[in-house]
Amino acid sequence: MPGGLGRWRVDRVARRIGAIPITDPAMPSIDIRRSHDKSIKEARAAVERVAAKINEKFHVECGWNGNSLEFERSGVHGSISLGKGEVRVVANLGFLLSALKGTIESEIHKYIDREFG
Repeated sequence: MPGGLGRWRVDRVARRIGAIPITDPAMPSIDIRRSHDKSIKEARAAVERVAAKINEKFHVECGWNGNSLEFERSGVHGSISLGKGEVRVVANLGFLLSALKGTIESEIHKYIDREFG
């Protein structure tokens, strides 16, 4: 069909029967925010410790971009961003890792809670 309308109809039917999850690809799979009273230097050191634990558990590669630690591996990418008085973890999970969202999110909460209370 012209303009890809046939593909749209197939996707629409597949969603209706539950074959394709209805998600917004622009929305992060995981979005965690915590307020804190640390200086940026202290918060950055805490994020480094969180990243080390997450890397140990999930084998992600990461690097700083300003006050944001960006991480990536096959099936996931995201960042741990520092703002004044807030830390935010955003992760976009691929199809396979989305099945482990609860486990991944629990681990991130555990490490963030430990470092930022």
